Amino acid sequence: MQELKFEDIPVMDFGNEYTIAGILFKGHNNEPLIVTLPQENIQLQPRLVPVTLDEWNELMQQLDYNNVEGIRGEQKVILRKSQRNVDSKISWTVFKRDNYACRYCGIDHVPLTVDHIITWETGGTTSVENLLTSCKQCNRTRGNLSYDKWLQTDYYKEKSKFLSADVIINNKRILEKLDSMLTTVNVRRR
Repeated sequence: MQELKFEDIPVMDFGNEYTIAGILFKGHNNEPLIVTLPQENIQLQPRLVPVTLDEWNELMQQLDYNNVEGIRGEQKVILRKSQRNVDSKISWTVFKRDNYACRYCGIDHVPLTVDHIITWETGGTTSVENLLTSCKQCNRTRGNLSYDKWLQTDYYKEKSKFLSADVIINNKRILEKLDSMLTTVNVRRR
């Protein structure tokens, strides 16, 4: 059995959107096996779990897993999308600071969400300093665009016409402190 070590997996290539959940590979008799990685702070060795191809396909459909090519041939790295739930206290602090209005278009009569200034996928922290109030439409439209590129889009330029001069200035001031904002890598073994 050829061993794929955790260090061999290019985890950083996936940003912090995924958590390593295990590795699928073909064992001695060419049968599919899953190596599940132990949870943090547990002194256990990874364990082999034999599965059929049908079981594997069913698992992939039922769970929020992605099947990503591993480094060596037939082996696959199983990655699970990590959760990015924002604590409601943090959300409400951001909403209050931003006067319960989208910082991109100014709308205040629709359900609001928070948007990461430094995107979560690139290591942006889920902290008040790295969040802005956003309507769902603006948040979805921005997607994973970096903040500086987002402010240059035609969409933002058109929507920001409805913002007060103070909000526009504050949005641009964020650009000055982007380099000093904290980032984190939310990758952990399971």
